[in-house]
Amino acid sequence: MPGPDLGTVVSSQSDIIELYTADLRGFRAAAGPLLAGWGVATPALRDAIAAGPAAFDPPDGPHASARTHELCWRTWLLDAVPAGITLCGPAYQDTPIIATNRTLRRLTGYTDAQLHGRNPRLLQGPATEAAAVTRLREAIAIWSPVTVTLTNHRADGTPYRSRLALQPLADNTGEIAHWVAVQTPVDG
Repeated sequence: MPGPDLGTVVSSQSDIIELYTADLRGFRAAAGPLLAGWGVATPALRDAIAAGPAAFDPPDGPHASARTHELCWRTWLLDAVPAGITLCGPAYQDTPIIATNRTLRRLTGYTDAQLHGRNPRLLQGPATEAAAVTRLREAIAIWSPVTVTLTNHRADGTPYRSRLALQPLADNTGEIAHWVAVQTPVDG
């Protein structure tokens, strides 16, 4: 079965990255129309956007910082978007996975519990291209966004190709405290 065309993939990934880099006001303004455009908007999601992150009760308990809480809220709101989302902590802590959306979990076959606290490299396997991994490592080392196409592996070991966009997320002091990865399966 063919995957989405590259133009659609790039647009969806760019839109999702923009939702994470936007301030709270920008996120609220853009999220509703994008969710509606993707066909995943519900009255409950609209209410949650209006209520804001303060009303969010995360399923995994309280978060270490208000910024982490807000980013997890955004990931929760984007649970059904047409791309897998992985929210990670800082590189100096080995970039632990903090939150994922349902699309990513369905794509990879991993549960939230299997992913939480692990480094995203657990998705790599024997077919993962070394050049793509090198580009990801270099981007993390210099706190730079990067997009690669690579072969990752599902929980059962099955390889799949995806286009992965990785974006550093600064906190209110400008420090890179989080990373968001958006991946969409691609053909070939």
